[in-house]
Amino acid sequence: MIKILDKTNIKDLKELMSNIDTVMGQDLSEVIPWTGQTRREILVDKLIHDWLMWDSKTRNAYGWFEDGRLRTMLCQDFSVVVKAWSMSYYFSDYKDYRAIHTGTKCGEHAMAEAERIGYYEYYRVIEASKIKVFDRAWRDSIRKRYIMVVDEIVPALEKPITTHSWDWLFELNSKSIDSAIVKGILLPEYRKFN
Repeated sequence: MIKILDKTNIKDLKELMSNIDTVMGQDLSEVIPWTGQTRREILVDKLIHDWLMWDSKTRNAYGWFEDGRLRTMLCQDFSVVVKAWSMSYYFSDYKDYRAIHTGTKCGEHAMAEAERIGYYEYYRVIEASKIKVFDRAWRDSIRKRYIMVVDEIVPALEKPITTHSWDWLFELNSKSIDSAIVKGILLPEYRKFN
């Protein structure tokens, strides 16, 4: 079952994140020296404050529940600068094909909401080494309606070319691995004006 997450799901989020070891190749147990906190603690705090605590018009968090337990989460962020949205965060504690299936289902909900309000482009930052994996995973669902474009490959510990990507998609933080900015564009025949 998919639902939009809010402050009542903080415990669910913490449990989900306790079952995840890495995000984009980064160890969540690593202590960040200048904060004294683990990467996991910092990320959970950010997710709670940026996606769950406030009733935002520009952000949604979709959760996939199985037997009452949150197993997958996808965070959607609408840009206030360009008419596009991003899949800002995606987490799943499944270790098999279900991670792809539940992520796709959450992605479809996010896309339906974006299309409902006339947003036909999305962005996602992924590990550069996994471009083909994501393409294959979404080929039979989302990719039937969207063209996928690799907008930019960003080397580890560097900034993307545009300030907008740095501010919005990277949230002013470089990645410790090579990453790719992937853009999805809804085909014209699926847009409202048709």
